[in-house]
Amino acid sequence: MGRSKVKRIVKLLAAVLCAALLMSCAAASAETAEAEQKSMKQRLLDSIAENQLKYAPKVQTLENGVQVQRTPQDSGIYNIRRLNADNRGCYACHTDLQNTIFNMPDSQWAYGLSGSHLETSYDGGVKMTAENCLTCHNNGELAVYIHGIHTNSNKAFSAMGGDCMSCHYVMPDGTMAMWDLVKYDVLRGINSADASTGEFSYDYTTLSTEPMFSMNWMSYSMFTDEMSFERYDDALNDVPADPELFDEWEISVTGAVNNPVTYTLPELIEMLPPKR
Repeated sequence: MGRSKVKRIVKLLAAVLCAALLMSCAAASAETAEAEQKSMKQRLLDSIAENQLKYAPKVQTLENGVQVQRTPQDSGIYNIRRLNADNRGCYACHTDLQNTIFNMPDSQWAYGLSGSHLETSYDGGVKMTAENCLTCHNNGELAVYIHGIHTNSNKAFSAMGGDCMSCHYVMPDGTMAMWDLVKYDVLRGINSADASTGEFSYDYTTLSTEPMFSMNWMSYSMFTDEMSFERYDDALNDVPADPELFDEWEISVTGAVNNPVTYTLPELIEMLPPKR
């Protein structure tokens, strides 16, 4: 075999080896890029999982053993990380708002009144909320009370790091709203329900000049006879102001429901769980 022919064969083998080597390097590079891409995706997923645990809503266990989660879980970390929802509103600091109001010192009461607040307990273990306060106090009046108590009379609020955003939420138009009143509109993880297909009604045939229930202070001096202590005391002792109205008052649930039902007030009271 001639020398020139041998050289050609050697060059051909070298070319084949180089091509094989380049192909092998390209394949290895592609595998490395794919592995890095998978690793980046996994790192991202691990980071999301870590944040989900870090910013998970708090679960509180009440004295009766019931567990309560004040903030819904959302698909991201918006409710806790962005809105700081667990650290806002009355129940972020107070375990029982009703007891908090009843046990306020005399120096914190409006108008210099002394003594505890009137009885506002709710059957069935329903907790008192800011909405219940607004039943008697308009929003401006309540703001005066709450701001005065938290900023002047009670230094514990500042010591705990409380600020305006602990109780408020800035609306899109720049106004300040009570967090407890608007939170259900801004929290994620709450599904809207259309209640327009149902009906809610109550019916009675007798009107009474006497109130069935009374929410009043225990004093004649500042209020009318319609808000007297006797009616308040009767309500606490289950003495109806108008027995006939009490027995005949009805409430009906009808409309888009499987089982329309009507109850009298005594029947509803009988269905309540026993008081603890």
